[in-house]
Amino acid sequence: MLEALRNLLREVNAILAALRQVAGNSSINSAVIERIQELVLTWSVNVRPGLAAIKVPKEVLERADNLTSKLARLASGTESNNTISGALGAVRKVFHEQVLLEVAKIKPGVLAAFPAPAPIALVVLPANLDSQGLRV
Repeated sequence: MLEALRNLLREVNAILAALRQVAGNSSINSAVIERIQELVLTWSVNVRPGLAAIKVPKEVLERADNLTSKLARLASGTESNNTISGALGAVRKVFHEQVLLEVAKIKPGVLAAFPAPAPIALVVLPANLDSQGLRV
C-alpha cells in the first residue's frame, strides 16, 4: 500500500514537472489531461480503498477525495496550466502531509497484510459523454 501511494506521489510530481515546461496560462494538452485522469482513477479505484482497509482516518481520505475530484473537474474543462498546477499542488500536499503521515503511523504488519492492488486500465470517455455513457 505504501508503494502504491509513493507511486501516486511520483506521478503527481511528474505531471507538475510537465506542466512547468509549458507557458503559465496556456491550456494543458490532451496527454497531460489523460495522465491526470489516470491519477484520479488510480487514487479512487486502487489506492483509496486500500487505505480505508488499513484504517486511515475517514476525514483524511475525504479531504484527498475532495481535492482529487476537484482536480478531475478542472482537468475536464478548459482551465489554464496555472489553475491545474495549483490543484495538483493541493493534491500533492494532502497526499504527502496527511495521507502518507497516517500510513506511517500504521504498524508494518498491518501494511504487509494489504499489498498494493494491481493497476487497472484507464477507460477514457469521449468528451461529449458523461460517466454513465450518456450524451451531454
